[in-house]
Amino acid sequence: MLLAHAATPEAAVTLAALARAPGPRRIEALSALAQANAGDPEVTRLLGDALAEGRPQEAAAIANLLGNAGSPEARGTLLRALRGASVEATTAAAQALARIGDRAALEAISETARTGDPRVRAPALHALIATGAPEGIAAAEQAVVSQDPATAQTAISALAQVATPEARRVLQRAIASTDATVRHSALQAVAQDPDAGDESLLVGLCRDGDAAVRQLALSGLAAVGTRTALEEVMRTAEAGAPDERTMALGLVGNLGDARATDVLRRAIDDANPRIAAAAIFDVQASTGSEIEQQLLARVLDPDAAPEVRSAAAQVLRQRGGEIADSASTQIARLLGERSN
Repeated sequence: MLLAHAATPEAAVTLAALARAPGPRRIEALSALAQANAGDPEVTRLLGDALAEGRPQEAAAIANLLGNAGSPEARGTLLRALRGASVEATTAAAQALARIGDRAALEAISETARTGDPRVRAPALHALIATGAPEGIAAAEQAVVSQDPATAQTAISALAQVATPEARRVLQRAIASTDATVRHSALQAVAQDPDAGDESLLVGLCRDGDAAVRQLALSGLAAVGTRTALEEVMRTAEAGAPDERTMALGLVGNLGDARATDVLRRAIDDANPRIAAAAIFDVQASTGSEIEQQLLARVLDPDAAPEVRSAAAQVLRQRGGEIADSASTQIARLLGERSN
């Protein structure tokens, strides 16, 4: 904004007027003033007045400008906003104070998360935990064992953004919750970004009584990628419950090594048509005439389930080559039957 660089009283008055008036130029004007006059109490007052209005489309940007100012007056304005009536302003102030991250700021956010307006407790808690500071981890530990699943979910969402051993420890604790929703959310957070330290936990969860937990654990093990983790995935692909076998076969199909191919080849001949068809589709990344011969045998087997023969026909057609050409009539008939 050119006015920000015009050192005349008239330009300053015009810029201040733009900063006071809600509209598309307001944030630009406030930003220009804050940049040109960092720490000026009058600019801080303008920012505070604008934040107190609690306009949803402006609150985050204004709080961010106050947080960047770094002056005691700006920090005081944010602390007062935590106790204000505007949900938007309080939420934005909590996020800005979390970025400041000093003890006073974190204690104020913690107090808001415990006793503030119920509508702002969750965002304040999220902002506090996402700092990864000891105060945030302590709040997360209390939240994941609370009787309120929504509070626990807020904590889990924030913990997933914190890459520290302390945050991971709290997530692992949440996986032991008696609330299924909390368990699933915590395990999903771990499974999306696991490390070798999660291996034993995830292996144990593959034998959990909750099918959703078992499937999330399998996904996490595939991402861990250690020998023990992948052996558990392949064990499940061969000996797990049907749902877990189907999922594990898909994970195995992405591994591309000889052991994985052997697991898939055995599953292609499984007595369960669902398992066999899944393995056929998952073997597409594997190469070799032995696999194509096995697929051809499934196409030509009159006793095989229709979905198995059709799956084998599709994969052979996609792979092409002499073996597929030798059974082109049967493949065309099977694919035609499927399309009718």
